[in-house]
Amino acid sequence: MAAGMQISAEARADGVASERRASTAMTAHRVRVSAFALAALTLGLWVLNVVRQLHLGVADSGLAFYAFAGVAAVVVAVAIARQPGRERLALLMTVWLLLSVLDDVAVDWPASRSATTTWMLAHGLAPAAYGLMVLAYPSGRLRARSERLLVAFAAFVGIVWMGAPLLFFPGGGCTACAPPSSRSWPW
Repeated sequence: MAAGMQISAEARADGVASERRASTAMTAHRVRVSAFALAALTLGLWVLNVVRQLHLGVADSGLAFYAFAGVAAVVVAVAIARQPGRERLALLMTVWLLLSVLDDVAVDWPASRSATTTWMLAHGLAPAAYGLMVLAYPSGRLRARSERLLVAFAAFVGIVWMGAPLLFFPGGGCTACAPPSSRSWPW
């Protein structure tokens, strides 16, 4: 070996370490892109939420605070996604924020069965998503088996809690319960 030459400890003839590094970088890129896409979807749904509630005449100062805080949280999630090694946490944050904005669709479309179904599932899964986000801090990964079991149990309870009424409650829709403007909305 020539004087002054150093061989990296990861350099191998079969190239396994370099492939692993490239795979990790590609996974981080995909997770970052997914976080950005979910953030854009969440922002779009918040804009739609505000516009729809203004159209229905049910918007209030609580909506203004909720929308401002949600948009600020999405901006924070995007900023975190740009930091190397924090992409997974940003993805978990955007999933939780998406579920929180979907938790408002029943207000936006009070006579819609699809909106009610979406609301119920988002409402049931939001605690599990929040628990996953908190327990996975700062790496975005659950480290202990007990943490994974807790999040899985929370998701199961949320689906049963909100899924049982979806499956067993008699639907009968109440078109008289919807505000008049929702019947003329083009969607």
